[in-house]
Amino acid sequence: VALLRKGKHAVLDRAGVLSAFDAAAIEQVASEMRASPRASRLRVVTYARTPHAYAPTHRAEMENSKPSKKFATELFNNAKLGRNGVLILLLTEERRIEIEVGRHLNEAYGKLGKPYLERSMIPV
Repeated sequence: VALLRKGKHAVLDRAGVLSAFDAAAIEQVASEMRASPRASRLRVVTYARTPHAYAPTHRAEMENSKPSKKFATELFNNAKLGRNGVLILLLTEERRIEIEVGRHLNEAYGKLGKPYLERSMIPV
């Protein structure tokens, strides 16, 4: 998690699934987002699975828990992406994608981004 705070890069590929071409393309999009009038910030993070530290510890937590969501939220907050930030977390072995957006992007993401992503993104 600390790596996101220190790094200037938009990509943290812990699962090793992104090609150099893909990572460069994401970096380019992130650069364009930073230069936009809203100065949005993007991070794309891949892990094989949610770290064990985010697993529920009590029976009550297990029923309603989404460890991947908790992990994505912590990554977003620690990266300090702000109100215009976007974090995309890909968990390859869990076949999950978690997306966190800053407060200023919630409405737009709900109307435009989420429906598009649900139709077009398929975890590897």
